[in-house]
Amino acid sequence: HFDEGVAYFKNILDQEPTSQFYPKALFTLSLIFFQKGDSASSRGYSERLISEFPGSDYASYVNRKDNSDTSVKRPIESIYERAELLWPDDPLTSLGYYKDVIAADSLSELSASAAFFLGYHYDNTYTISDSALKYYQWLKKYHPRSDQAEKAQARISSLQLALSSIVPDTSLSGQ
Repeated sequence: HFDEGVAYFKNILDQEPTSQFYPKALFTLSLIFFQKGDSASSRGYSERLISEFPGSDYASYVNRKDNSDTSVKRPIESIYERAELLWPDDPLTSLGYYKDVIAADSLSELSASAAFFLGYHYDNTYTISDSALKYYQWLKKYHPRSDQAEKAQARISSLQLALSSIVPDTSLSGQ
């Protein structure tokens, strides 16, 4: 299965250079070749990953693995921490930072956590159902096997039903 796996990820690199899975393919190929003992190929994919996607979770992992410096925070971690710190005193600004986490790297586990946080609070704190649905559906699309997506699925159906039953007010005011 080694050759099939390598061919699959190389196909993503060759045929889908704008795919959200492109950095993941680079990362996976670097790991596959590292585990097979092909350090030259592994290093080549790692260097491309760091060069093309320096702020990604994958590049951060490779950098930490190579440098053994776990004290260096990834940019997405800093944004996420800022969102958490702001939430108690400035929730609206905090929501913006959670959105920035999602925009920074849609494949990151932190983005799944941020999307669930947004969905939950739009659903329960602010009762803005269409926004809650947006983030819950985003989870199902980008992190379908995550714990957050599993929890979100329960709310998606309820929110869709509630939103579909809303009848627009067509009456004219003042008449």
